Amino acid sequence: MSDYDKTLHDALEAMGPTGPEALVPPDDHLLEDGRILRLRSGYNTRELGGFDTPHGPTLRHRFLRCGSTRSLTQSDLDIFRVWGVTRVADLRSYGESPQLSCRFARQDWVTWDNVALYDYDMSAPAMTPVRDIGGYFVQGYLHMLSSQAAVCRLFEFFAGAGPEECVLF
Repeated sequence: MSDYDKTLHDALEAMGPTGPEALVPPDDHLLEDGRILRLRSGYNTRELGGFDTPHGPTLRHRFLRCGSTRSLTQSDLDIFRVWGVTRVADLRSYGESPQLSCRFARQDWVTWDNVALYDYDMSAPAMTPVRDIGGYFVQGYLHMLSSQAAVCRLFEFFAGAGPEECVLF
C-alpha cells in the first residue's frame, strides 16, 4: 500500500461508521498550489476557500468545484468523504441522466441533488464551439444566470449545509 493510500485508509478508519465529524483533510491531497485536489479520475477538482477578501480570507473546506464527476473511482469518492463532502449539487441537465451516471447519487453519506442550470446537454458534440470560444462561454454563462429558479435552488442547497459540511458542485 502506498503512503498516499495508507493516509487515505487511516483517515477513513478515523471517521468510523457514522461518517465525517469535522475531519480536517490531509494536505497531501492537494497539489503544490494548495487548491487542486489530487484525484485519480476527477477532472479539475479545486478548493474554493482561502481567498482573501476585505473582511479576511474565505473559509476553506466548505466548497469544492469539480469539472466532472462521471468517472470517479472509489478511491476518489473516499477522498471526497475524507474532505468532509456531505452535499453534492450536480449541475448537468436532466437530459444527461445524472442520477444514473453520478456515483455520488448512490452514496448513503451524501445528500445529492441535480440542479440543472441548462435545459440542454452542454457536453453534446453539437455544442462544441468551432470558433469564437469566448462568445460561446459568455453566452453559456448568461443563459445559466437567466435560469433564476435553478440558481435560487442551487443557493438554497448551499445554504442547507451545516457549519462543518463541505459542498461539491
